[in-house]
Amino acid sequence: MRSRSRKKQIAAISAGILAGLVLLVLFWRAASGSEGIKESLQNAAAAVTKPLYQAAGGIQRGFKGIFHFKEVTAENEILKKENEKLQLEKAALALTRQEKQELEELEAVFQYEAIRGYTVKAANVSAMEYSGWQGAFLIDKGSRDGVKPGCIVISGNGLVGKVTEVSAETAKVVSILSDDTKVSFQTLEKKGKMGVLQSDGKGGLAGYLLEDGKTVKKGTKLITSGIGTYPEGIIIGEITRIKRKEGTQRLLLEAKPSVSFFKLRKVAVVL
Repeated sequence: MRSRSRKKQIAAISAGILAGLVLLVLFWRAASGSEGIKESLQNAAAAVTKPLYQAAGGIQRGFKGIFHFKEVTAENEILKKENEKLQLEKAALALTRQEKQELEELEAVFQYEAIRGYTVKAANVSAMEYSGWQGAFLIDKGSRDGVKPGCIVISGNGLVGKVTEVSAETAKVVSILSDDTKVSFQTLEKKGKMGVLQSDGKGGLAGYLLEDGKTVKKGTKLITSGIGTYPEGIIIGEITRIKRKEGTQRLLLEAKPSVSFFKLRKVAVVL
């Protein structure tokens, strides 16, 4: 046991002596010149700081990326809001132009000789009852404004229909495209020819000339004849197709209404 203990002591002493020699050698080399010390220190510092610098650079780039992302996001939000504002302004401008056009068209109502001497009340279409404006619709004028059942309704482009029901503030208008409506017409020419029109169920008008053997041309304008509900001289539409009824001399025709019921927003009620 004692021999083993002595061996351990000897080994420890030998290791200490060896470590001392190594330290002496290192000290001697370092002492051989200040440049060696400086270079050694610089190399050691570089070895230690290089990974730290790289890590710091990555963190810095990361922060720059975060700030840049936030800046881009903020710019996008600003551009989005500006775009929305421009879209709203564009829509408002378009609405203004549309309203101006509607009012200009409504002014044309007063050019009809048929309504001279009548009171005319402008109204807005407020609700639709049947699809495609082909049946009936409501306007925002009623008995308080002097509107009564039977009042005719026109636009700057031509004949619209007539009032059938009235409340204090609204009125129901049945258009000439309603299935139950018939309109007496005459052609707009020197020797006007008479006939009858009604809805063709497809957004147009169909009818015939009252006198057999008479002819008309495609594109001929049709106006109210003054017989029946509507006063004379209000434009109805124009002829788009002509054919003879089989086995007879009666001339059948199809016509396109002058009023665009799909776009109808403002009308005039003749009181």
